[in-house]
Amino acid sequence: MSHSNSSCEILMAPLHGVTTRVMRESWYTRFSGIDRTVLPFILAVQAKGSKKNHFKDCLPPLTDCPLETPQILGNDAASFLETARTLHEAGYAEVNWNLGCPYPMVANKGRGSGLLPFPERIEAILNTVYSDSLFADGLLRLSVKTRLGRKSSAEFESVAKTFNNYPLSSVTIHPRVGTQMYRGEVDLEGFALAQDLIIAPVIYNGDIRTTEDYYLIHKRFPNISAIMIGRGLLADPFLAKRIREAQSGEETTTPAYTSPQWVEEVHQWYQDIYASYKTVLYGPGHVLAKMKELFSYLAPSFPDKKKELEHISRSTSFEVYENAVSLFFTAARSGSSR
Repeated sequence: MSHSNSSCEILMAPLHGVTTRVMRESWYTRFSGIDRTVLPFILAVQAKGSKKNHFKDCLPPLTDCPLETPQILGNDAASFLETARTLHEAGYAEVNWNLGCPYPMVANKGRGSGLLPFPERIEAILNTVYSDSLFADGLLRLSVKTRLGRKSSAEFESVAKTFNNYPLSSVTIHPRVGTQMYRGEVDLEGFALAQDLIIAPVIYNGDIRTTEDYYLIHKRFPNISAIMIGRGLLADPFLAKRIREAQSGEETTTPAYTSPQWVEEVHQWYQDIYASYKTVLYGPGHVLAKMKELFSYLAPSFPDKKKELEHISRSTSFEVYENAVSLFFTAARSGSSR
């Protein structure tokens, strides 16, 4: 039901604890191709009484960057509205409701994908949200990020009917169910059925790792309004720009995947992030945990560098980490992994 778009937008997906403010600022400085970013979720809170650092990842809003949309995780309308109001007052024009998080610690509390088996609860929240002048008068837009269901894609039909009762700005669908986490193949048949049920513009999210993946999805689903890329953009931060160049037919100016120049650019990016984390986080434990997680998303690009990556994952001090990172990128520059 959504509109055809021959060159759809590209969004950066939210990855909690990974696509942080530090990571995003550095990415925007070095790379391009993204139109919008959905921020990692913040818990819905009675915002006026919450600690200031609860909003530190999205307040104040970044300037001179692609449009960013904060994401809220919650299952009661009152705290959702308080949180949304705080974000609106800071200058945001849209918030995204997380109805897709698959992690048991979230879903078992009836948040994220844990709400999908209960469309009546989703409807009750949306009724209250859209009764508030903030959303009723169009001062703040609401989009949703979701999955095909919690345990079964059969859950989606009732959820879609609920969504269609409200003027959502978009619905992003990850074509797995929550209990799958990120395992197994994406369910493209399920996505096709889900897309046809939704009135709002539909955004595709899931397993876009190459330009070819983008074209396969866009060819099969020409009516999607945008694609959202998460892990693929961490494995190849040039991916969005590659897609843009392929769309326009321009001669590529991006370094070949895992080429020495590509490795050098990624190395410099990681150095930027590392330096920033050392200024905002306390002690090697916190800083190295963030960097090790980033390397876990880069690891699929270097299947033959497992030993070097293990040295990074085992590092417990800045000195050991820095030496391990230097050895890894030196090895990576010596030749393509594929």
